[in-house]
Amino acid sequence: MAHATESHSRTTVRTPASTFGAKLTGTLIVLSFAVGLDVSSVASVNAALPDVGAALGIGESSLQWIVTGYAITFAGFLLLGGRLTDIFSRRAVFALGIGIFTAATLVAAVAGNLPVIVSARAVQGIGAAISGPAALALLFQLFPDGPLRRKALAIYSGVGSASFAAGLALGGVLTSGFDWRAVFVFNAVLGALVLLGTRLIPPSPRACASPSTCPASC
Repeated sequence: MAHATESHSRTTVRTPASTFGAKLTGTLIVLSFAVGLDVSSVASVNAALPDVGAALGIGESSLQWIVTGYAITFAGFLLLGGRLTDIFSRRAVFALGIGIFTAATLVAAVAGNLPVIVSARAVQGIGAAISGPAALALLFQLFPDGPLRRKALAIYSGVGSASFAAGLALGGVLTSGFDWRAVFVFNAVLGALVLLGTRLIPPSPRACASPSTCPASC
């Protein structure tokens, strides 16, 4: 009897350290979809560039601004995204970034000329630069150090790595079956789903007034 009780106790102690609960599973799905959205959108838009140029009469050299506009703002606003994550609720910052990204994607979907598309892509880069650091910070905040965090990081990284190839394939399928706007529409729908999914993420305990008073759990 004592042996059975001891075995049961060991099982209950070991299980939480190796498996996700319902809340953590939902959180990991949302965060993984977010990184997948960021990475796959880059690839799918690249795949759609020839169709964009053909439909709007844009030269190949000018088309590169659709890619460059995103890259410049993404790199330029990463530090701001990290700073916002340090100061405010990480879930709120994450939702803000996804919201900006999704709204800009909708604008790109209805754009009728190059300046509008480039501007929308630049705003997309800002949204991704805000949501990216917040997503990673949430992962470290909500998943305790040890097997759970390692497993979560492996899944998160794996989704990000696989999303580029998936985005290229998806971009080709959408432009072939519909047109280049379908790529942005699909990304906007996925972004809206991620935004709705932020409700599954537990809120941060509080915002941080300054880096010196910001605990790791904030």
